[in-house]
Formats: sequence, structure tokens, C-alpha cells
Amino acid sequence: MKKLFTVLLFTAMNLVATAQKIDTLRQKILNQCVLLMNETVQQSDTLLRKLKYNYSNLQAYQAGSAAQLQPFSARILASNPAQRIFKDNLPADMELLGREMKEFYDITYAMQQTCNRLESYVAKSEYAKDKQFLTHAKLMKEFQAQFVYFRNQKEECKQQIIQIYRFQQPLNTNNLFHKEEDLMTKILEKEKNLLRSWNYDFNDHIHSGWLLNMLERNIKEVDTLITELKKNNLKLPKPGKAGGIFGSFLDMMETIQMAKRNALLDYN
Repeated sequence: MKKLFTVLLFTAMNLVATAQKIDTLRQKILNQCVLLMNETVQQSDTLLRKLKYNYSNLQAYQAGSAAQLQPFSARILASNPAQRIFKDNLPADMELLGREMKEFYDITYAMQQTCNRLESYVAKSEYAKDKQFLTHAKLMKEFQAQFVYFRNQKEECKQQIIQIYRFQQPLNTNNLFHKEEDLMTKILEKEKNLLRSWNYDFNDHIHSGWLLNMLERNIKEVDTLITELKKNNLKLPKPGKAGGIFGSFLDMMETIQMAKRNALLDYN
């Protein structure tokens, strides 16, 4: 469910431009930023799963139930880092975004370097000589600190993108496309608030959970917004690119809602 949300968040930011009027240069820059962040967030999701497995593998090795550590390899840097985002001469109102994106790229690069060190640690069997596995613990601690900064920097970039975008194109609630965008934003914000309570600890079992009433309330509130989104979607011109985008958004949100309802069944 977490992966669906992270991908969806930046996809929505990228695609709602179909209903807007923003100059080509700024739209191109914003899209480059979103695409870079989107790919990197997906990579970070894969990285989390690999780190969890690596730690479980290490525990098995320590306990003598695994003969060796399984190879570790992870890539978090986007295949196209789009460094031009913060190297080009940006419009004055986008210079801060350029600086924030550079910081985002820098922390992503730092995480990749730590990935490379862990990959070498496993490949060269350094763990066999690592007394009390202190080097491994140090790498996990670095990952954890970097990941927190990565998440915070992602938020800084996202807020800058939204601020620039909204200044160029103020929300018009009389515009049906804008209404849909507003509803999508509200839904995503509720999902984001729910996910804020998730905990990550690479040096222990990763666990998560919500209070029952919190999950029930979230499902109910999002259901209400989805119902309104569906009503508006029926009024959109057909066929049309925007209608397809909002339809895909609805499909993804209903998948997430189903996952949350399944979680309620687990409570019971």
C-alpha cells in the first residue's frame, strides 16, 4: 500500500497539468523535477525492502542458520538524474526550487554511495571479519539518518513545486478539472497523514500499525471524497486524456481502500 501511495502522489502532481494553463518552460522544469522524484521514490521503496531482507539475513547468519549473506545490490539514483534542473539558468521564481532539487539529488547520491559500500561489504565477505558486525551497524545507522533527510528533502521540493504551480495557475473551483484536482489533492493528503504514523528502524523488526478508529475514519472520509470525484468524472468530456487520468486515479485509490478494508478484517 505504501508503494502505491508514493508513486501515486507524484504521478498526480505531474498529470493534473492537462487541465492547466502554465507556460511551457515552467511546466517542463516542474515535470522534470516530478519525474526525477517519482523514479527515486520508487527506488527508495525497493531499497527499504532490500535493507529489511539484508538485516534478517544477517540475523540468520549470526544465529548460524545461514552460511553466508545473500548478495546485496540496490540503486536509488534515477537512471536520468536530470542534473540540468539545477544547472540551467532558471527563472527567478524557480531558483529556490533549483537549490532544493540539488539538495535532493545530493542526499540521493549519498544514499547510493552507502548502498555501494554495503554491496561491497557483502560481496567481499567483509562481514566474516567484522567483529560484532560493527561496520554493518554503522552502515545501517547511516542509511537511517540519510533516509530521514531524504524524506524531509522530498517534502521541501514538493512544496516548492506546488507553490510555483499554484502561483502560475490559481485554483478555480468553477472549473470542473480544477475541482477534480482539488479532490485528488485532499484524498492524497489524507493518505499521507495516515502514513505519517509508520515507523522505520533498519536495526530492528520493521513494524507498523494504526488505531482501529483512525483507520475506520480514514476509510470513511476517503470514500466520501471518492464518491464526489466519481460524480465529477462522469461530467468530463469523453473521450479525453483528463478523463482517463482521473479514471486511473480512481482505480488506484479503490485498490488502496480495499487494502485498508482488508486491514480492518485482520483487526477482527
